[in-house]
Amino acid sequence: MFVYLENQRIKKFETKFTKVNFLHLTGIKLVDKRTNAKFFYNKCIANRIKEDEIEEREDGNTRNKLSVLNNLMYIHKNARIIGDFNQNRIFLYSDKIIGSISACLGFISNGNYYICNTSLKEDIRKITCNRAKIVSIACKPIQDLKYNKITYIDEKYRDKIFLDTEITEKIKDNL
Repeated sequence: MFVYLENQRIKKFETKFTKVNFLHLTGIKLVDKRTNAKFFYNKCIANRIKEDEIEEREDGNTRNKLSVLNNLMYIHKNARIIGDFNQNRIFLYSDKIIGSISACLGFISNGNYYICNTSLKEDIRKITCNRAKIVSIACKPIQDLKYNKITYIDEKYRDKIFLDTEITEKIKDNL
């Protein structure tokens, strides 16, 4: 959950990261069409992916995506800006963009939360409008109901964040 400040009001943006989203974030293409994104994720986690199982995509984005992937794996700690995607790219659609001046993730709505649909080697200021400052980030395993870890908080806004009942209801009491 990314908590941000919009017109001096606290807002929240809830995301979900799943195995099936990871392959697209890398820009890699699987050679064997019978395999899928979960297979790729599990092989990567086990450090068992082989070079002959993958290839770069024809659109040329693989290298850009892979060059920022390590930074984006820590977005739950280092994201500082959220904004609305300004639709300035023909082949890209996202609702929201989260990140920094060097790398970002795009998100699309999926019911009560947002899922990641792209990774970008891009300055967030160039591809967003209605930008806001992220003031806190909370995480939890997908199966948990409440957030159990705060990975970032701007101390200047701590009281304001924890006075928001909609946010505090989603965070475990013992944090």
